[in-house]
Amino acid sequence: MRLRLQPLGPRSVRRLFNRDLTEARAKPAPPLKRRRKRRRGLQPLALLALAPLAFSGCGSSDKTAVSTQTEPAWSGVPATGTNLKLVKAFNTYLTKRKGPVSPTQLALEFVRADRTQAARTSTKAQSSPEGGGPTTVTVVQDGLADDSVRATQDVLRFVPSGANWRLKSAVRTQRCQPGRGHQSFAPGNCV
Repeated sequence: MRLRLQPLGPRSVRRLFNRDLTEARAKPAPPLKRRRKRRRGLQPLALLALAPLAFSGCGSSDKTAVSTQTEPAWSGVPATGTNLKLVKAFNTYLTKRKGPVSPTQLALEFVRADRTQAARTSTKAQSSPEGGGPTTVTVVQDGLADDSVRATQDVLRFVPSGANWRLKSAVRTQRCQPGRGHQSFAPGNCV
């Protein structure tokens, strides 16, 4: 609220400490005039009615996009124990695979870590002091969504092959749920 001070008339003037000072009361100022914007007819409703028509052109068609270059995908599933056939198949896959990758990335791809339902996945890579020699990667997937297998451990040994890597060996062991078999990593099956 805006206030405008106006002196009172001579009747209600009261003298304060000084003769020239007078008392004044505040009188409220008149309210501000607000102009309301008037909406013309059904203009907002027309915009709402036309909105679905504008977005209907963004739909899809029956045609599917075809890529001319498809990246090969690894589809192998490691089994318990040594996987000689799987190692050979993975090395064939690596010859078709493009781009440089680390042994840790290859190990996660080999065990298909993106497809398993593990609560925790950990990797540990050990290589030669210079980092150019053979590399052993251990992948542990713990807290599996399985009633008998609690965790799996894959020990993968990679060797350099030119600018890329080649898998030399792969061994998978597993740990069972409590009361379902062995509690340490071993190649035996769980009950």
